[in-house]
Amino acid sequence: MWFEELAREIKEKKKARPVRFFVSTMVTPSGPIHLGNLKEVMIGHLVATALKKAGCEVSFNFFADNYDHLRRCYPFLPTSYQKYVGISLSEIPDPEGCHKSYDQHFLQPFFKALSILGVRPQIRYMDQLYKSGVYAPLIKKALESREQIAQIISRISGRILPKDWSPFMPRCRRCQRISTTTVKEVDFQHNTVFYQCQCGDKGESNFAKGEGKLVWRVHWPAGWKIFGVDVEGFGKDLGTRGGAYDTAKVIVKEIFQGEPPFPIPYEWVYLKGQGKMAGSTGVGLTPLEVLEVLPPQILTYFYQRTRPNRHHEFDLQKTVLELWDEFGGLSRIPVRHLLMTIQSHHSFDSILDSLKRTGYEQVVKEKEEQIKEEIPYLRKWLEKYAPNELRFQVQKRLPQVQLTDNQKKLLSNFLKTVVEKKMTSGEEMHQALHSLKEQLQIPPQEAFSAIYRIFLGQDHGPQAGWFLAGLDRRFLVRRLQEAVEKL
Repeated sequence: MWFEELAREIKEKKKARPVRFFVSTMVTPSGPIHLGNLKEVMIGHLVATALKKAGCEVSFNFFADNYDHLRRCYPFLPTSYQKYVGISLSEIPDPEGCHKSYDQHFLQPFFKALSILGVRPQIRYMDQLYKSGVYAPLIKKALESREQIAQIISRISGRILPKDWSPFMPRCRRCQRISTTTVKEVDFQHNTVFYQCQCGDKGESNFAKGEGKLVWRVHWPAGWKIFGVDVEGFGKDLGTRGGAYDTAKVIVKEIFQGEPPFPIPYEWVYLKGQGKMAGSTGVGLTPLEVLEVLPPQILTYFYQRTRPNRHHEFDLQKTVLELWDEFGGLSRIPVRHLLMTIQSHHSFDSILDSLKRTGYEQVVKEKEEQIKEEIPYLRKWLEKYAPNELRFQVQKRLPQVQLTDNQKKLLSNFLKTVVEKKMTSGEEMHQALHSLKEQLQIPPQEAFSAIYRIFLGQDHGPQAGWFLAGLDRRFLVRRLQEAVEKL
C-alpha cells in the first residue's frame, strides 16, 4: 500500500545513516478538529507503523500548536470572543466552560478519538515548549539573522516584507496579544526584545521564557532543527511553489544548519455539499462523530485506501455504507443485509437466528462477537443518518392498508407456496415471488409493495425474499394468513 511504499523510499534515502526516524504531525486547535486534521495524523501513523515493521526505530509525534493565536472570531464562537483575537489559544477560556482552556476544548475529544483508533503519538504542546526555553536558541538565531531570513522569504515567496518585520512576535504584557506587537530593539545578552503594541503598551518580552512566538515560516523550520524531524506530512497549501515549505527548507539549511524532513503533502478532506473541512469555519466532522457509526478499523481504512495527494470526500449517508462494504465490515456480512436484519429484530439472539436462516449460519458460528460489535454502530447510523428508503419497522399488528385484487392473489399464492414447499431460504422466497409476479402479470412495484404494506405499513423496503426469510416463520405465516383473510 502507499504508506509501505513511502516507508521503503524514506528508509532508502537514509540507508547510510542509523535507521532512526522522527515522524512529526501537527494540528492547530483553532476550532473543532475534523477528519481533515486527522488525515495528517493518520498519514504519520501509517508511515511510522510501516517504518517500524521495516525494522526502523521510530519516534511518532503530535505537536499541538496551541501557542498560535486566535486569528478572528470564528462563526461558531460568541461575539464576545472578539476580545481574544490575537491571544494564544492556550491562554483563552473554553467557549463552553468544560475545559481549562480554548485549546483543550478541541484537543481532548481529538485525543480520545486517537485512543479509540489505536493511534498513540507522543503529544507535545507548543506553549509548554516555548515556556520551557526549548525554542530560545533558535529564536535568538532568527533575531540575529532577521535580514537574511527576510531576504529568503522575499526571494522565494515574492512577498515584500515591511522594514520593521521580525521573525519573533512578542506577547504584550498589557493585552496579552502576540499579533499586534512590533519589535523595536533586541537585547541578545538578556534574551529580551523591546516592543510596541497597537494597544499603546511599550514593554519588554523575554523570549527564553516563552513570552512570544516565532512567525510560522520561521517556527516550522526551527522545530525541524530542534527535534531532528525526518518525516512530516502537511496540507497542500504549504507545499505550493513559493509556499511555507519552500522557504522553510532554505531557512533550516542556511540559518539553522539543519535538514528539512521528507515531505508528504496531502490533499484536503471535503464534506459532501459543504466543501473543504476547516476548523476555523466549523465545516467538518469530528472523528468522534464518525466513530459513533464506524468501527475504528473502517475509519482507519478510509485513510489507508487513498494516497495522500488524492482528495477525500465524506458523506455520512453514502460514504459510511461504501466504506463498510469495501472493508467488509467486521463479520463479512453485507451491510445492507445487517441493516435489514437489525431493523427486523430487537434481541441479539433473534438477529443471530435470522442471519442463520438467510445464509449466514457459518459466519454466525465464527464471527458472533464481531456481529455483536457491529450492531451498535449500525443502529446509531440508522437513528441519525440513514435515508428514509433504508429505514423501516416491522409492524406488530397487521396495518390497515388497501390491496388490489392482484396483490391479494399474489399473497394468497405465496402463502400456499411457502407452506406447501416448506420454504425457509431467502433465495427460494425471492424466486417464488418473482415467479408469481410473472404468472399474475403484476408490475414489480405493485407486487412487492403488497409485501411491504402488510409487514411494514409502507410501499418500500429491503429485498423481499431475504427479508421474509429472516422473519420468524410462525410470524411470517400468521401475517400472510391475516392479510389474505382480512384485507
